[in-house]
Amino acid sequence: MEGIESVMANDLDPAAVAAIKQNCIINGIAEGKVIPNHGDASLVCYMHRDDDKRFDVLDLDPYGAPTPFLDGAVQAVSEGGLLCVTATDMAVLCGKNSEVCHSKYGVMSLRGLSSCHEFGIRAVLASIESAANRYKRHIVPVLSFQTDFYLRVFVRVYTSAAEVKRSPNKIGHVFVCHGCESMHFQRVGKITQKGNQVKYSAATGPPMDQFCKECGSKFNMGGPIWCEPTVEPEFLSTVLQHLQQHREEYHSYERLHGMVAALSTELHDVPLYYSAHAMCKVLHCLCPPMPNLRSAIQAAGYRVSQAHTEPLALKTDAPPSVMWDIMRCWVKQNPIKSPKETSPAYRILSKEPELQADFTVREGTKSGTKATGTAMFVPAPEPNWGPRARASGKRNREEAEVTTT
Repeated sequence: MEGIESVMANDLDPAAVAAIKQNCIINGIAEGKVIPNHGDASLVCYMHRDDDKRFDVLDLDPYGAPTPFLDGAVQAVSEGGLLCVTATDMAVLCGKNSEVCHSKYGVMSLRGLSSCHEFGIRAVLASIESAANRYKRHIVPVLSFQTDFYLRVFVRVYTSAAEVKRSPNKIGHVFVCHGCESMHFQRVGKITQKGNQVKYSAATGPPMDQFCKECGSKFNMGGPIWCEPTVEPEFLSTVLQHLQQHREEYHSYERLHGMVAALSTELHDVPLYYSAHAMCKVLHCLCPPMPNLRSAIQAAGYRVSQAHTEPLALKTDAPPSVMWDIMRCWVKQNPIKSPKETSPAYRILSKEPELQADFTVREGTKSGTKATGTAMFVPAPEPNWGPRARASGKRNREEAEVTTT
């Protein structure tokens, strides 16, 4: 608690407030350092909108979606302050009910998308940016990740009417092929500059034809999502350094270090990713070793990395045509049974590759323990790890009365 003036711990449930008070006593926290508060989180935020009352750090950790609290939260954070947001409704963000995701976040989610967890992160960031823009504010993400049953984002909040004008260029829609999952992105706005004059306008599109050039299927459109980096490298480096210097203080060090290490290897300027498993599932072929597949992408002149949400992720700036050309070359070297003529696999493999993939393993394409000696995907701490049922209000009121008396 060094360097912290005070912490307000708020909850609408009286039992939770009673637990906060009890925990302060058990942990020997000085009186006045933690201020237990029983109230509505949105109302608390609205009461702290003035500059002299704003919070330097505001942490939202609700049950389910955080969106009901975002309007007040983006106003209650100090200039350059940190807003921390947790979302546990991963099923909604990952496409189970697109209409529900749109009603909560203003984003259409995509069912079955391999990179759905990163899509969820970017959907939440777009929703926070939208809430902030209404008050001439904008966000700068410093750390974003998904693990277990939830996702968590850390953003700094700034006030700038000029920067808000750039917001449409930071978000965009993603078009995903229904047959082969080829992806194309379309920013909502565009910025053109002539001399000292800057013009903001709607983006031109679409970025692809009506039917997929690889397999002939139609596209599903999702978004809008955050298309800019979700991590600030300098902030991530500081976190990693802090973990290493205070290893003994963290009982979950292995998981924390693995997560941060995985994040540090990602391509932060590339939204979403392809899954090697999903691509091989489309073609009904064996999956190439990941170092060979990454090497082929690098040999073609593109960047590639893992993703912290998926060991078999291919986070790359290579276009879909290059990705499928590499897979065509792989199938030629490792023949498969002829697919049905009506399948996406048949239409993909009926085309000759325009490039000859080189699967020779290159330096730096190995990952995880083999490359760094550090496990990046550490399993959950206990069986059946996941969210518990929502607390019962009646039972909690009874517990609070017993605790306070």
